[in-house]
Amino acid sequence: MNVAVDACICNAVASQLSDLYSLQTAPFLAIVYDYEQSIQRSRELQVRLSQLDKEGAELRDENAQLHSRLAGLQEANAADWQAQAKVAQAQVSHLEREVAGLYRDKARILEEVVSLTSHATAAKEEAERLGLELEQARLQVSKQREMLASTEAELASERTAREAASGELQASFDTREAALVEAEHLRTENASLVRRLMQTKEREIDRMNEINKQHEQMLEQAAVLRKEAAADREMATLLKQRAISEAAGGCTAEGGDAGARPLSGAALGLKAAFGGRSLRDVLGLQGSSQSRGRGGSAGCVTGGAGGAGGAGGQQAGAAAGIEQLLGRAPEAQLTLPEAPYRTVAAHKGACCSVATQAPAGHLAASCGTDHVVQMWDMHLVGTGSGPSNTLRGMTAAVNDVAFTSDGVHVIAAGTDKSLYLWDLSTGQTRHILTGHGGPVGSVAVHPTDPRLAMSCGEDRALKLWDLSRGFCARSIPCTKMPNVLACSREGSVLATGHLDGSVCLWDVRQCQKGDSAPIAKCQVHAQLVTSLVATYSDGLLLTASKDNSLALLDFRTMSTVRQLRAPTFTTGTVGSLGKGRCKAAASPTEKYVAAGGDDGGLYVWDLHQDPAAGQKGMGGPCTILRQKIQKRAEPVIAASWSADGATVISADKAGIVSFWSLAGL
Repeated sequence: MNVAVDACICNAVASQLSDLYSLQTAPFLAIVYDYEQSIQRSRELQVRLSQLDKEGAELRDENAQLHSRLAGLQEANAADWQAQAKVAQAQVSHLEREVAGLYRDKARILEEVVSLTSHATAAKEEAERLGLELEQARLQVSKQREMLASTEAELASERTAREAASGELQASFDTREAALVEAEHLRTENASLVRRLMQTKEREIDRMNEINKQHEQMLEQAAVLRKEAAADREMATLLKQRAISEAAGGCTAEGGDAGARPLSGAALGLKAAFGGRSLRDVLGLQGSSQSRGRGGSAGCVTGGAGGAGGAGGQQAGAAAGIEQLLGRAPEAQLTLPEAPYRTVAAHKGACCSVATQAPAGHLAASCGTDHVVQMWDMHLVGTGSGPSNTLRGMTAAVNDVAFTSDGVHVIAAGTDKSLYLWDLSTGQTRHILTGHGGPVGSVAVHPTDPRLAMSCGEDRALKLWDLSRGFCARSIPCTKMPNVLACSREGSVLATGHLDGSVCLWDVRQCQKGDSAPIAKCQVHAQLVTSLVATYSDGLLLTASKDNSLALLDFRTMSTVRQLRAPTFTTGTVGSLGKGRCKAAASPTEKYVAAGGDDGGLYVWDLHQDPAAGQKGMGGPCTILRQKIQKRAEPVIAASWSADGATVISADKAGIVSFWSLAGL
């Protein structure tokens, strides 16, 4: 197939080939020319030599003729012989001289011929060498021609590609023109959107200002409510003391003692609340011998043998009556259940943690490896209802969950290196907190400031979060890997549990300022600390560990007050790596401590019992609560006590959440 080649390219290639041919053949032209001249001269000399040979032969013939003529002359004319002989001799001498000269010329010519022959041989060798080089030059020329052919093919493909590129470039130009038109259109829309966004932002700013004002008002209301709650507690204490003192004195309106004092306002209120019965009848007090000796009538005695209960028994009965009046059953009347009143398959996978709403909420939260947080209404669980809400958004397992101190938000820590904050009123995500370099293992909230939360993760970092704005307020590096953390009830101390079984205490105020040094350290356990819980008295810290033990740690002295064990108690594990997990819980009255075991039982220790009771070294008697199921029970991973102490919530590795009700509540 003939391919049209540009004339300028052909001329350029032909010019290059001509220059190459001239450059390669020019050195040999002079040598070939000299060789031709030498051959021509050698031929001329050979011709000259043949002419000389012919002349010599002619001279020899002539000499012979002269000799014959001389002999004839000698014979014919003896007289002239001498003269002719002299003339002939002179001619012979002359001819001999000429012949000698000819021989000399012949010898010289032969020498020149030999020299020319040697030159011709050298020229022939040079010509052969030049012939070889010329052959190589021809090969190079053929290669150059092949290269020229390939170059022409490449040039043709390049021309085709250039034409295609020209078409694409034209299409790109057309696309660019369309994109410019679209960009202008988008620029116009963007300006409109920016204006609308600015208007929206201004409305959001106004709304945030209103929210901040409402938040400040809520904080003020919360402070007022806390003060009112403290006043209510003080009033309840005063009522209790007043009722106990009046009941112990045996002075009631029904007695016939003329010297009896009138009932106080608190006693009258209590009497009116119980249908006019005496305070002694309501509280179950018996008159002492001292009161009867002072003239108290028999109507003051509600029954039973007089004086059987001393002053301590009367005070205990009065305290029980006041507890009933305040809405709580006395701890002496509480009994542990034999089975949960409700079990729910809450998660598709293991459950990692549970939490309850405080201080007086009725909600509970559970989280697991199925990436969700389930919300439970403890008032409705008993009726057979399911989760009140399902909080989604996390992309990996949820390791821990907690309620903020105001009970308005739920915060969860996940394996996806983030924390999520949800609004309970709407169920929507309010903030996604990022900044950890590894999975987040535990989260805790400040007990009095709902804007502050703390977290720790596998990146060896302890982070403080501003929940109102959704960013990390402070990041503190830890020299040891933290696994769990908890905040004291008054919020000034933060405790962290580590992989080596140690517990470190941090000053929250110093942490907010950036101080990265713990204020105290203590080696509590031999293995990984799996749980930290601050008790309600704000003096003790409940810890659990993979060494199959629990401990009560004194915040002030950093010493172990009590260690809890059980013969069959072992810590459960979660995940393919078998990481120990056991989240323990303490009741609000600090009577009970609950923790889940690997055998599927919920172990409950009674702290009001004598530590020496039961088996030696166990820290006190322990009750095991189990579900009545036929299949093998999964390890119980977490437990949590409701704020009113009436319900214990447990969660196991199978994703089952169980609700246990204490009798008497």
